[in-house]
Amino acid sequence: MVAYDPRGNSRSTLSELPGDDLLDLHADDAAALLALFGDEPADVMGSSGGALMGLTLAARHPKRVRMLVAHEPPVVELLPEAARQREISAEIYDTYVRHGVGPAMRRFMEVSGLGGTAEAIPAPPPRRRR
Repeated sequence: MVAYDPRGNSRSTLSELPGDDLLDLHADDAAALLALFGDEPADVMGSSGGALMGLTLAARHPKRVRMLVAHEPPVVELLPEAARQREISAEIYDTYVRHGVGPAMRRFMEVSGLGGTAEAIPAPPPRRRR
C-alpha cells in the first residue's frame, strides 16, 4: 500500500498557484509514483478530492489502474444546484488563496454540513521551508 501527499495539499508546496490542470498534474504525479513500484496496474482508492484524482488517473493513465474505488467524488455538475455549488467552490478556493488551507477547510466544513464551526477545526501548523 502506498499513500502520498499531493502537491500543495499538506506538507508539500506549489511553486505557483495551480491552473485548471491541477487534477491532471496530480494524476501524472500518481502515475509516476506507481511506476516506481513496477509496471503492474494498481488498485486505487480515493475519497472526495482523491476520488476525482483517481478518476483522472484512470482516464489519463488507464494501464496504471486495475481497479478504482472512487468514494464520494464531488461531482457537483450532477446536482440540481450546480451553479450555486460552483460559486461555493470558487469561494472556498478564494479563501485558500487569500488565507491558507486551515480557513479554507473550515469554510468547506461549514458549507458541506459536516458539523463543527470554524473554531472547532484547528489550523494546520506552519510549513517549514525546505
